[in-house]
Amino acid sequence: TGLRPNYLAGLGFSPASIIDIGVYRGTPFLYNAFKGARFLLVDPLPETQISAAQWLEKLDAELMICALGEEAGSATLSIPKFGEKRGEARAGEPL
Repeated sequence: TGLRPNYLAGLGFSPASIIDIGVYRGTPFLYNAFKGARFLLVDPLPETQISAAQWLEKLDAELMICALGEEAGSATLSIPKFGEKRGEARAGEPL
């Protein structure tokens, strides 16, 4: 749901810059709708440099490997591999 990039582009919306936060493998529908925009791609995972490489070649884009938050600081980000179960969240508990 919500406004789709192709719909916005069809209305004449043409942003000069777009920030894609949490890019990992990319957001192709966004890139295809606004091919003339400058993109800032942001993701905390170092492997995003590999998975987003195709977009860096095709777009006017810069990739930043970092996390964003309201306060400066650092944290350890642990992401289990597909199929692993670690610390399952229960209903009503924060993730």
